[in-house]
Amino acid sequence: MHASMTRTAMTPAPPWRQAQFDVAEARRAVAYLAPVVREAHEAYRTILESRSLLAGAAGGHPQPEIERRRNDALTRLDAACDECNAVGADLIDLRRGLIRLPARVQGRPVSLLWTAGHGIEHLWPELGE
Repeated sequence: MHASMTRTAMTPAPPWRQAQFDVAEARRAVAYLAPVVREAHEAYRTILESRSLLAGAAGGHPQPEIERRRNDALTRLDAACDECNAVGADLIDLRRGLIRLPARVQGRPVSLLWTAGHGIEHLWPELGE
């Protein structure tokens, strides 16, 4: 790497839009993303279960069927992550179904966080960035 090149110059922009939400926009985004996040969470659980079965004796399950379920879950998880990115949210914890929406509140950069299974009223700002 050439010493005059900066990290910014070498790091390509992400293919999804970099959103800056206000609280009202974040609430609308969460309403749209809630089923997407649930799907990602369920796919993640299926992947972990399949991995465990494949690592063990497979409990009498045919291995090709377990691999098919795992691969299907990986595809679903990838699609859910792409959908979150397309909206401008980051899926940051698959186990809990936690998403982050970059925002500005009172002119300050914050991360608005939402966890699957909680109402939209549980959207809260966390100081960040």
